[in-house]
Amino acid sequence: NFFGGRLQVGMRSLSIWVGGGAVDNKAVSSKMEIAMGGGLAVHILKAPSLPVALSLQAGGGMAPCGSGCTLNSIVAGPALKINVVGAVDIVHPWIMPRMHWTSFSTSGARVSQLGFGGSAGLAINLPCGLGFHAALDYSTLPEATAGSIVAEKRSPIVVGGGLHYS
Repeated sequence: NFFGGRLQVGMRSLSIWVGGGAVDNKAVSSKMEIAMGGGLAVHILKAPSLPVALSLQAGGGMAPCGSGCTLNSIVAGPALKINVVGAVDIVHPWIMPRMHWTSFSTSGARVSQLGFGGSAGLAINLPCGLGFHAALDYSTLPEATAGSIVAEKRSPIVVGGGLHYS
């Protein structure tokens, strides 16, 4: 129920990205809504000749969650990527454990949750610059209450995939 895109600029010691997309959230709204976010990675260990890359990453985003409701998220943690040179140009499996903070706001009230999560994925880059990627994401967020708003305990699993060009 989401379609979007991301633009990333990668340098030797730093990567910055922004993204956005359309959310088709038929459960709470009859129209497409816009979500957006961005992030930053500081590369601690990165070189084409090394078998692994390590970075510290942080990112955040905002998505609608119904009429007058907004969900904000901030995540941060280390990311480990393995460089496998093979039949295709380069294969990159990766994993990222993280802290995950979310905040729901509606009608002037706000409730926040702090939990843990993790992501893992695979990117395949072909010699022509075209690539494919897939990822699996899991987080666990505890129940939280603020005034009349209750954020239930959640453990969502998200699966994603797509094409990229480098």
